[in-house]
Amino acid sequence: TYLGGILNPIPDCQFELSGADGIVRSSQVEQEEKTKPGQAVDCIWTIKATPKAKIYLRFLDYQMEHSNECKRNFVAVYDGSSSIENLKAKFCSTVANDVMLKTGIGVIRMWADEGSRLSRFRMLFTSFVEQKKKAGVFEQITKTHGTIIGVTSGIVLVLLIISILVQVKQPRKKVMACKTAFNKTGFQEVFDP
Repeated sequence: TYLGGILNPIPDCQFELSGADGIVRSSQVEQEEKTKPGQAVDCIWTIKATPKAKIYLRFLDYQMEHSNECKRNFVAVYDGSSSIENLKAKFCSTVANDVMLKTGIGVIRMWADEGSRLSRFRMLFTSFVEQKKKAGVFEQITKTHGTIIGVTSGIVLVLLIISILVQVKQPRKKVMACKTAFNKTGFQEVFDP
């Protein structure tokens, strides 16, 4: 029943699925006679993934009898529970996109009023575990490594500063330019034995 924007689920129309993958089908409602002909459809499918896994949903078939009329028919996807704050996506137009959930529990809800009973969907759910990214160079550095690198860099910096100070303060030999004419004999005296 549609009451002021809040849909009250029909307790008898609930389904549970679990495992690594599977198919969620709205046709299950008629097959298991969860609602009577001419009655509105308000059903919930709860999907439980394998431990530590997340859920990926792919629509294989999707058709709303009254497209873009969300008050008459829609498919909603919740991530974690069916509470409104966990609403991940709501489809009532002509297209339904794939949905990736962040948790291992997905809730699918279909609403179709008495005049929208031809609305239908079929989706594949797949459980997956995200692979941990290989740690980069910076992620691999532990606190101990960081401390060693920091201390070593500090020592190198101090030694570099000391070296510069020693070079600046060290006395230099003064070279004086001699402006006298070049004397070959004086030159020979220095280099000849």
